[in-house]
Amino acid sequence: MSADMLKIGLILVVIGIFILVSSIIIYSVLTLSDTTSNISGGVGGCIVILFIPICFGVGSIDSISTLILFSVILSLIVLILFVIVPIAIMRSVKKIKY
Repeated sequence: MSADMLKIGLILVVIGIFILVSSIIIYSVLTLSDTTSNISGGVGGCIVILFIPICFGVGSIDSISTLILFSVILSLIVLILFVIVPIAIMRSVKKIKY
């Protein structure tokens, strides 16, 4: 099972790097294509310790509500992974008799 977790972790890292690089490219293309428009951006991130997300961000006020929504969704996903999945695994193990 640890090989599967390693694959999932590597896939998530590659997806994160792809999102980072693509956002830099998109921002650069938008900035170079039209010099008269005012483009603003922001950045945010969440670090999860146990089931508590610590979120941070810099940018416009509009991005704060998005970051709060993201942290709530992330908290629910982590809660499901840390509580509900182990309970389901224990129930399935009890059904299997050795």
